[in-house]
Amino acid sequence: DRVTGGPGGAARPQISRDGKKLAFIKRIREKSVLYIQDLETGEEWPIYDALDKVEAKLQERGIDVWKKALNNIMPSVEVKARRVGGSTFQIPIEVPADRKVAVGMKWLILYARRRSEKSMSDKLAAEIIAASKNEGASVKKREDTHKMADANKAFSHFKLS
Repeated sequence: DRVTGGPGGAARPQISRDGKKLAFIKRIREKSVLYIQDLETGEEWPIYDALDKVEAKLQERGIDVWKKALNNIMPSVEVKARRVGGSTFQIPIEVPADRKVAVGMKWLILYARRRSEKSMSDKLAAEIIAASKNEGASVKKREDTHKMADANKAFSHFKLS
């Protein structure tokens, strides 16, 4: 069953835990490019192309900048709604390690899409650079999430079932 089209084929595609995205490597001319595909819409966008642009702008290894950006985006706490006695409380919970990465990647892609650059790789490169400097919309989202959890820490004694 072929999922992606075009020349080069896909090497060992990996489906995300939520089943909505597919990561695969495709040969483009002389280089291998890491792609993400949205399985619902069929939209594909290159990731390593964005990392090449990051390397060109910052003169640092793209993967190192990306790791730094992801560490700046990943939330350590989040809030979940819990209904207690007719009232709904936002209860702060610690985010599991695998979910931290998933949420961080989701926010990185979401806020990259909202940027004003022309191509998706330009948008993603700009958001990665901003996040590596602790700036940008995805970092603000993490800070807002942490603020909300901190504001609701009085409700942390409620159990989530």
